[in-house]
Amino acid sequence: MDLDRKALGEQLRQLRKSKNLIIKDIDSMGLSGASASKIENGHPSVGLKMIKKYCGILGFDFSKSPMLDTQTVEKDQDKPLKLKLLIIENMIRDNHPKLALEKLKELDLHPSHPLKATQHFLRAKIYLLKGNVNEAENYFEKAIQSIENHPEYALKSNIKANAFVELGSIEYKKSNFTNALKFAKRAEESFIDNGMRKFLKHVILMNQAVYLELLNKNEKAQDILNNLKNEVHQIEHVDVILNMYDVNAILRKKSGQYRKAIESIEKGLEIAIQNNKHGRAGELWKTLGIITKSMHKNSLAIGYLETAKFLLSHHNKKHQLIVVDKELAEIYNQQKKWRKAKNLLQSSLANIDISKTHILRYIQAKLTIGISCYHLKEYEEANEHFEQALKLSKKHNLRNLEYKTILELGKLLKETDQNMYNQNLNELFRLAVELDEGGEINE
Repeated sequence: MDLDRKALGEQLRQLRKSKNLIIKDIDSMGLSGASASKIENGHPSVGLKMIKKYCGILGFDFSKSPMLDTQTVEKDQDKPLKLKLLIIENMIRDNHPKLALEKLKELDLHPSHPLKATQHFLRAKIYLLKGNVNEAENYFEKAIQSIENHPEYALKSNIKANAFVELGSIEYKKSNFTNALKFAKRAEESFIDNGMRKFLKHVILMNQAVYLELLNKNEKAQDILNNLKNEVHQIEHVDVILNMYDVNAILRKKSGQYRKAIESIEKGLEIAIQNNKHGRAGELWKTLGIITKSMHKNSLAIGYLETAKFLLSHHNKKHQLIVVDKELAEIYNQQKKWRKAKNLLQSSLANIDISKTHILRYIQAKLTIGISCYHLKEYEEANEHFEQALKLSKKHNLRNLEYKTILELGKLLKETDQNMYNQNLNELFRLAVELDEGGEINE
């Protein structure tokens, strides 16, 4: 049900007159006369906060405001507009940002229009596709603000919740996992159960589990996954289900439950294959390779990771290849195949699209190739990789990675520069103390 602004405005007008008040009198009562006039005329641009304030001034119980049936709110001219917005959203999903933006610009919506929030949201999605993250963030914020200006029309769309989901994903890709989690929680707070985009409910919870795992808040992440498993038949998106099995496997691996971790991956793979989700299957094979590597079964791990690499490279998941190559390179380093590890990562880093790669994964790859170069006694190149990894680790507050990088850099400096080596020891000790006091960043 939506607020009937015109009916409420008329009631407030009559109530004001019954109190022998004119509009100018309202100025001295904590609200401008212009705002009072807009409210009485049912103007859609006035926020609920201001309406409630005017009700309070006149002694009217806002909870008894006249409401409209949702079906009567929608104007006939909004129906084709909604269809156009839906078509544009499909264009975005089909990766046609240029055409989608052209169509979106053709829609001349007043700032107070209830569908303005959707227009802002879709524009943000377009900018995201085009790689313009700053503009995308700007328009997601505009979508949220537009809804807050007239929530009785727009809240049921769940655009606000969806915008927070997208802002969380942006922070996730920047490796700002704490901020990502904050946005995911705001998405949960904004989500309307009986609104549109019902699929978001489980997307939001799954995202929270992902961010919690990355922050090493493993018990909280597992609690969310357990709740999702109980509702698995209600989950609309197969990707959410596959992600659930993937993250569950990662958590099981962390706690040493390798059998359960592998069982989780096997369930996910079965669903992925049944639904022709070959790219997602590649991600699951990748996790299986990482689990098997942790079990020191390197031959099996290499086979699984090579399978992952094939699927990811052929199904629009090339940005994840750096993770697979890093894992393979770590195995080769363990086997003292330093040159093979270096060549693999050198090729992978040369072809990387940094805008689509989590900075965390990029730093890990730089650290691994640095280790290869160190053992090949290519000290200058090793130093370059370590320094880049260290700079980025500090910038993104990835303290575990910073610690590991300083440790490897220290080994190098011991061979090349004793003075710098001593300085490095002091920095290493400082970080060790910080991490001992509660460093939470996973890497």
